Amino acid sequence: MSDNPTSSYFDYLNKNDNENYFLDGVIDIKKIREITNFTISETQNFITKSFLSKLFNRENIIKYGKMIGEVAVPIDQTKGDFLIQVINKEQIRKRLAKLRSEERNRIAYIHISTIQIILKSTMKIGIDAPMELEIRDDRLLNEEESIIAKGTGNLGVGIIKFDINLQQGLSLADGNLDSSIIIKYELKRENFMKENNKPFSVTYQINYALTNSHHSLTFKNKEVITIEDLFKPLIQLEAPLKTVRIEPSRPSITQDQRRLIKTQSERIRHIPVIEQNLE
Repeated sequence: MSDNPTSSYFDYLNKNDNENYFLDGVIDIKKIREITNFTISETQNFITKSFLSKLFNRENIIKYGKMIGEVAVPIDQTKGDFLIQVINKEQIRKRLAKLRSEERNRIAYIHISTIQIILKSTMKIGIDAPMELEIRDDRLLNEEESIIAKGTGNLGVGIIKFDINLQQGLSLADGNLDSSIIIKYELKRENFMKENNKPFSVTYQINYALTNSHHSLTFKNKEVITIEDLFKPLIQLEAPLKTVRIEPSRPSITQDQRRLIKTQSERIRHIPVIEQNLE
């Protein structure tokens, strides 16, 4: 144990020969209270005036907000196909109800910037609790393509916290909007806890913007996954590499068609350009 309990919130997390996690150090209680608080603001990582919004030259309706949820996970739901839906349509409905009718009737999209996720153990610090996590866009049929982030963690020190910078605009008309973005989890311990108990909770907060156009705003360039240094020993997440789908080959074209395409390209090349001030 550290001689100075305030010198480090935990010194580091190690693995022993049996690959079990144990705590080498201490966590400052004051710091625990700080790190378990949400830190995202309503407008974090949004760029409000995009070039496209100016180009469309239309009145933009942008209403920022935050959505929060908490789920206490029962032990019998820590394995198998259990998941948490993070978009709450009821919270969106209540936010819309506060708008003037002329604005409310034009709102068509929800732009999600960041999902901040906190997993907290209900057990004492030091109990090995390895787990697997996935964050998915469950609208997609291809399971591999649906993965936003995935990895492993351990609740041995009681708390895990990380951000997923989703940066997506979703249509409010989506039939399965509330089940579109999900958190999947699996606790890797067997015979771990008696029935009817809850080993951990998942709490999350989302900052979002409701808009009348898909082009009303853009996002700051951020990595998909953000993990504070304090938590990096406890969780390893990765965003799958972006892949380019190879489409089927196009039908071959005739020589006459090639000549026509070349002629049209030459004509386009010699069209004078008229500069316009879009401001």
